[in-house]
Amino acid sequence: MIPVYTAQAVLSEIRSRCFPRSVMSHTVANGWENVSSNAFNAALNLHSLIPLAYHILSIEALFVIQAISYRLSMDSTLTLGEGSQTAFDYFIHELGLAGHTLPLREDTFLRDLIVEINSLVQSDQLLLSMTDMDELLDHEGLLKEYYQSTSESVRSLIESNISAT
Repeated sequence: MIPVYTAQAVLSEIRSRCFPRSVMSHTVANGWENVSSNAFNAALNLHSLIPLAYHILSIEALFVIQAISYRLSMDSTLTLGEGSQTAFDYFIHELGLAGHTLPLREDTFLRDLIVEINSLVQSDQLLLSMTDMDELLDHEGLLKEYYQSTSESVRSLIESNISAT
């Protein structure tokens, strides 16, 4: 149950960081709202929220992988959808290489497993292992290029503004 509470605590942190900056805005120049700093602060918050969202996804992925593993150990005729099976096989293979065996059958300290799943969730390999995503990414690589250019421009904007202060 502790991972459930951890995920809820992280979600509460995300919610608190999504509080609108304009509520705390100070007016400048004869009553005009300072939207420039609001936008920058919102970008900083968004940048800090992404790792937290990945952490929640990792905990949820652990629960799903554990549940499917446990169910398969009881009923070997269980079939998953094509995408679910591909993702499950990917996680089981990669976690096995890292020395983790699922399903877990006793109380275990889950931090290392969650950290490992977090790195798998963030890697491009998970998306590339999916059949439909493979086709989508191969279609001129537009999605991947968009993601990379967007994250690079946001990262450079944040880094340049931080170094300027």
